[in-house]
Amino acid sequence: IFLWQSSGTHFFAFAAGMAPPTLIAACCLAGFTFLAFRPRSLQLHALQGPLEVRWPLLALSAACFAPFILLADLRHAPLALLFTALLFAVSFRRVFLRLDWPLLVVFMLMFVDLRLVGSLPWIRDLLARFDLRQPLTLYLSGAALSQAISNVPSTILLAGYSGDWRSLAWGVDIGGFGLAIGSLASLIALRLGRQPGSLRAFHLWSLPFLLLTLALTGVWLVVVGGG
Repeated sequence: IFLWQSSGTHFFAFAAGMAPPTLIAACCLAGFTFLAFRPRSLQLHALQGPLEVRWPLLALSAACFAPFILLADLRHAPLALLFTALLFAVSFRRVFLRLDWPLLVVFMLMFVDLRLVGSLPWIRDLLARFDLRQPLTLYLSGAALSQAISNVPSTILLAGYSGDWRSLAWGVDIGGFGLAIGSLASLIALRLGRQPGSLRAFHLWSLPFLLLTLALTGVWLVVVGGG
């Protein structure tokens, strides 16, 4: 979302630009799923009780999606956010009580702090040693840095050193695999799962997955994309 907005690229063009790494990762995921699970019949169990669906809330959310994307694509993201927030505040104000506000604050602080960190002289000198104008270098830098500070902070930090949103987006997208810290989504999923040995099992699959998708997407970037 950050690169989509900061690059000035329209929504469908951005989505099309992200298609190659998405398709590569999807194919690799299908292969890893085949290797990870033995072929056996699915055992379906009935739910203990009826699944509650709040249809009015679902309908409002679905109705707001397309207008939100359209306004954001026209570079009116604050207006889209305000409009959506007001609708939910009037109709379903209790939804705001269930939001993960600390996580939202963390994301906001990331944008502020990492912009400031990226402007520090020693950070600028360090990144200047790498030719981030080269698509492959930017791609690999995004993936590697994600393994240390996660892919969202990596995006924010590197975006000020190159206007090549595609190579950066591909790098941090693939960089979300590998180590658990590569993506906040992985950390959240592991925290919610709370299963013994889950961290070890996660990395037994995620690290090979990172290496494979990184190599295949890099080849695509160089051969097809001209990187």
